[in-house]
Amino acid sequence: MPLSTTTIRQLALLMRVARLRAGLDQTELAGRLGVSQPTVSRWEGSGIRPPRAQLESWLEHCRDGLAPEVVLALTGLPARLDDPEADELALSHEIRRLARLVAGGAVLAHEAQVPCYADVAAGVGECQEQRMAARMELSVPRHVYEQDPGSYALRVFGDSMSPQLLDGDIVVVSPAAPLIDGCTVAAYIEPDGDVVKLYRRLPDGGALLVPANPRYPAVMLSAGGEREGRIWGRVVLVQRDL
Repeated sequence: MPLSTTTIRQLALLMRVARLRAGLDQTELAGRLGVSQPTVSRWEGSGIRPPRAQLESWLEHCRDGLAPEVVLALTGLPARLDDPEADELALSHEIRRLARLVAGGAVLAHEAQVPCYADVAAGVGECQEQRMAARMELSVPRHVYEQDPGSYALRVFGDSMSPQLLDGDIVVVSPAAPLIDGCTVAAYIEPDGDVVKLYRRLPDGGALLVPANPRYPAVMLSAGGEREGRIWGRVVLVQRDL
């Protein structure tokens, strides 16, 4: 099934952890797989999913010394990745669980996961107030989660925040983070829906939401402003694919 970039990167991390634990360098593993060392490097670091046959061989060469249940889970993973009915969120959890087991729990201790919900517009959006089911989970530095366990991620689309935020960027929103004049926020604007904008505090207690792209107008929120709405939270982290 098609996998998100985040899930493919989690798979790449699992592959790298398994190789390192097996004591193989990239050149040695490449020889066993019948590919070049740069190919192994791309699979480990560029968000490129390897073909199923190479992934199966990779995991087979790296399973010595692992607990039987971990070997069984690794053996079944390639088939689950190709299952069109697979739940990607559950699969993402499983990949990260396996990475921790393969590494003996030593790796990824500096990370945590937050839910990633629907898109948020850099432009006109749609209301996402009912955040009931996450699309997937996003890995973030653990301190981000510890500062606000209620943090969550949204994917940006549109260009009203360009060049600060680009179409496809993922922002992590903290509802608990204090709003600082000039910070970036996710907000709901009636009737446009969810948007991401720069926050300017107004003396009357309202807010001015300002796009980074000067081609778009600013929006004034109540009290007594032009539009009704609310601030969901402050953007504390941005993830961008390069």
